[in-house]
Amino acid sequence: MALLPAVRLACLLLLVDLVVLAALARLAPALACLGPAAAWLEAALRLPALGAAARLLAPGGPRGAAVVLGLTPATFLTLRSLVVPDGAAPALLATASPLWLTLTHGAAAAVLLLWAAPSPGGAAGVESTAAVWRLLALAWAEWPVLGGAFVFLALAVLGE
Repeated sequence: MALLPAVRLACLLLLVDLVVLAALARLAPALACLGPAAAWLEAALRLPALGAAARLLAPGGPRGAAVVLGLTPATFLTLRSLVVPDGAAPALLATASPLWLTLTHGAAAAVLLLWAAPSPGGAAGVESTAAVWRLLALAWAEWPVLGGAFVFLALAVLGE
C-alpha cells in the first residue's frame, strides 16, 4: 500500500492547485505585462499553498513534490520564451488551457507513482540510498564524456 500516499498526494495537489490557479486567474491581466517574470511570480504564489497542503493534509506522501510541481511550469515557460520567443506556450499557467494543467499534474502524478512503487527484489517501503550512490560512483568515471555530451546537447538545442 505504498502507492496510496502518493495517489492521495497527487489528487490533493491537483485540487489545491485548481483553487490557487482560479484565484490567480483574476490577477492574470495585471501579471501578463511582466513577461517571463510573471511565470515566476505565479510560481512563488503557488508554491506556499502547494507546500502547506502537502505537509498538512498528506504527511505520508513523498517530499519535494510540491516544489517540483510549483517550479517546473515556470522553468519550462521561461526556457521556452528564451528559445522560441513567439511560441505557443502560455504566459501564465492560470490563463492556460486545461491541457497545460493536465500535462503538468499528469507528469507529476506519474513520477510520484513511479517513485512510490516498490522496486523489484526490494522490500516495499524501504528506501535504499546505497543503490543511488552506487550509480553515481559508476557514472563518476565517465564524467568527461557525460559532461561533453550535455554541453553538445545544449548547444544543439540552442542551434535549433
